[in-house]
Amino acid sequence: MRRLLASQRLFGIKVGPVWGVYPEDLESFIRGRRPPGRPRNAATRPIDEDDTRHRITDERAAAGTDEALFKPKTPTSS
Repeated sequence: MRRLLASQRLFGIKVGPVWGVYPEDLESFIRGRRPPGRPRNAATRPIDEDDTRHRITDERAAAGTDEALFKPKTPTSS
């Protein structure tokens, strides 16, 4: 606990020789930790290029960033 408090990974208040930790801070620290051991393998699903392009287009439209993105200039015929 002292190492977590000293490295500021867990927040608390030192009162004399004793550390005080709010229950909310302890709960949020526990929720944010990874479970011990090796992570499980994700279910592999082949990602289709069309699916990816559709998802990106939807996200851009939802964020309203289409106008801010760099778009290559189209060649003009003179």
